[in-house]
Amino acid sequence: MSTGRQSAISSREIFLVTGVTGKVGYQAALYLLEKKLPVRVLLRKDAARAAEFRAKGAQVIVGDLMSTHDVRRAVTKDVKAALFVPAIDLMMIQAAAVFAAAIEDAQVPHLTMLSQWYASPNHPSTHTQQIWLAERIFLRLAPTTVVTRIRVGLFADNHLSRGLLANAIHLGVIPNFWEDGGMAPVSNEDLGASCAATMAEPARVARHGIVYRPTGPKLMKFTDMVEVVSKVVGRPVTEMHLGKRMAMKAMTQGGLPWFPQQAVLEYAEAYSARAQELVVPTDHVEYLTGRAPESYEVTVCRYAKVEGAASFGGALKAMGQFMSILMTSAFDIPKEMTHIQIPKGSVEPMNSEEWAREMEEVRATQYLMKDHSRE
Repeated sequence: MSTGRQSAISSREIFLVTGVTGKVGYQAALYLLEKKLPVRVLLRKDAARAAEFRAKGAQVIVGDLMSTHDVRRAVTKDVKAALFVPAIDLMMIQAAAVFAAAIEDAQVPHLTMLSQWYASPNHPSTHTQQIWLAERIFLRLAPTTVVTRIRVGLFADNHLSRGLLANAIHLGVIPNFWEDGGMAPVSNEDLGASCAATMAEPARVARHGIVYRPTGPKLMKFTDMVEVVSKVVGRPVTEMHLGKRMAMKAMTQGGLPWFPQQAVLEYAEAYSARAQELVVPTDHVEYLTGRAPESYEVTVCRYAKVEGAASFGGALKAMGQFMSILMTSAFDIPKEMTHIQIPKGSVEPMNSEEWAREMEEVRATQYLMKDHSRE
């Protein structure tokens, strides 16, 4: 690296984080602020989350990731590292292209992308195909920019948010439409910290194109997770299996648009094929952050504390939500998708040779801590 280039990098100090209105970007920004690092966040609305970050000492840029003008205001010559958190949106690939152009113009030294475990060029989910394309766009920023990919599986709060834990607390049931399979559920806090660590310590953990797969501490079946929920809420909890149609009605009632629903339904297929059981657990959370990943029980306890104890009023509210789901009309996803071009030749991850090759590359770095024995 030239002396001029080294000087330019050393003069940079800003850590730019996108996606802070979501869970992972939010936790990444908090992690960096706790490290007393200068943080800039880019978010769409000047609302409560913007005010919160201003109060914490972060620079706040209000703008749209799909706007070149707005992104250029955030990605400036003083940015040392940036985190791109893709939204589940039909236009996400445009946001990635706009962000990449700004990163290239400003010659930002380090970029971390929150990606997906399923990312592959022929995945049945249009969003996941776009995730793979976004990776390729960013990887072409070398050698000026070192790109780190965080490929996340399923989140620990998948069955805890959107009122799902409330059903366990007040009614003793937890809805689920995922079939047989397992995962190593990882918390948003650990994911955000892992992303932030790649930004804060690039010399130690960054290498162009490297893939990290942060996971929870152990592989769990859904029955295992139900047992943990039952222990935390202090009552017997049973699984209430939802068919595909009812799951779509529940997602619609919960405010999830049709495009993310299409992705979720495809992810359920891969989960049933046990794609989430591959290369788990890893020690990547501990390697990146210096702390062990939190257990699923710790995550459930945090959500249960917010939800509160069982009550008659809570039970009535949960039953009312069930009735609302029954009366909700599900999206006609095939009809919604008729106006977008769907590439032919879709392949589930477990049947994709290209995905299998990339998965094996991650398996080679499953354990990075010196005191781990490879299994």
